[in-house]
Amino acid sequence: MYRTFYGETAQKTHWTWDGPDVGLVAWGDQAFFGGTKGCTYNSVGVRFSGEVNTSSLHNDAKLIWVFSVTRSDGKRFALGGGQTTRAKKGWWAVNLLPNNRGYDYHVVPTPPGTWLVKGSITTVMLNTGAGSNGVPFATETDTVTFHQKSEWC
Repeated sequence: MYRTFYGETAQKTHWTWDGPDVGLVAWGDQAFFGGTKGCTYNSVGVRFSGEVNTSSLHNDAKLIWVFSVTRSDGKRFALGGGQTTRAKKGWWAVNLLPNNRGYDYHVVPTPPGTWLVKGSITTVMLNTGAGSNGVPFATETDTVTFHQKSEWC
């Protein structure tokens, strides 16, 4: 039997107040996941991509994002991520790897009897300005439970 899966998180906006010197900082995220586990394979290739909205980044704030998936036995695997300090209006595709062509790809081990059940995008907002010591001032995780389809080989 082979199993296909897919899912996407909704576009979600997060915000935090970082005091009177920085003010309100907001950002948005969305992630897309999909893949197929073949009948005789002990791993699965995951396609993933994402979008962020950083239009309110200012005062040296930095947005970091990490994609991950969770296997049916509860084990979690980081897939990749990136960061930016650039404010940009609207939603834009994040560059995960050099020469990104839309989706990134990562292989996750899936021993017999396991499959991927969830995907997540975690965003961390850092204030890298003077006096901040680079301490995260907001962390958000948005998760999707994958739609599954199984077929006999």
